[in-house]
Amino acid sequence: MTQKTKMEVSEEWFRRVWLEEDTSAIDEILLPETNASGLGSHPHIGPDEFRYFHAGLLGLMEQVTVTSDLHIEQGDWLAQLVTVKGVCRKTSREVSMLGQMMLKIIDGHIVEGHNHFNFISLYEQLGLLPDQTFEDCLAGKVLA
Repeated sequence: MTQKTKMEVSEEWFRRVWLEEDTSAIDEILLPETNASGLGSHPHIGPDEFRYFHAGLLGLMEQVTVTSDLHIEQGDWLAQLVTVKGVCRKTSREVSMLGQMMLKIIDGHIVEGHNHFNFISLYEQLGLLPDQTFEDCLAGKVLA
């Protein structure tokens, strides 16, 4: 059997977990000891905590697609610049955000992930934060 490339593992993750909303893929692609950062207030989350993040985000948006705009592989690591698109469940409005990920992939499994996504922009588009939140915070304005 041929080993999947790192990009194939990543593309399968995006397709199954996000577009198809297949939660079984979480247990198939992540290992129990997998740790991810950048997906909430906790410094590192494992598969169980990721399920909560996944359910929360899919509660806000559907038809989620993730496109790899740029990627670089080195050793066990895959670095990606991605565009996430979807549809707001509340308004049916299209939304998008940019993000970067560094994934450590061994034997077809994601064993470590570091994520940096523009969630402020996404939450603005979803109507959960006021427009210009980033700019207002940068100017020292306290959000009411």
